[in-house]
Amino acid sequence: MCKKLRMLNLARKKAKDCDYIYKLGAVIVHGGKIISIAKNTPNGHAEVNAIKQASRTEGADIYVVRHTPTGMAMSKPCENCMEAIRSAGIRRIYYTTRSGYHKVMV
Repeated sequence: MCKKLRMLNLARKKAKDCDYIYKLGAVIVHGGKIISIAKNTPNGHAEVNAIKQASRTEGADIYVVRHTPTGMAMSKPCENCMEAIRSAGIRRIYYTTRSGYHKVMV
């Protein structure tokens, strides 16, 4: 399994574990190492929670997954999360779509 799919699956597992109504998970990878894994909470979106937990985000990649009862769904970050991702210096976003994953350059 390729690295991107492994990271998306890890984010999916975190999302599946989420107690919040919207089940999202996020994984931040820097230099080939996982530096943060987070999920949605009533206090914050998975992307922002992962950024807060990470020790270093400049140049990192983020993987975002939304889990639904039927599997993975579209999980493009909202505008507030996109702004947080840009401010953190994250270089690439991978998120799930119905056809697999999609890469967005920031």
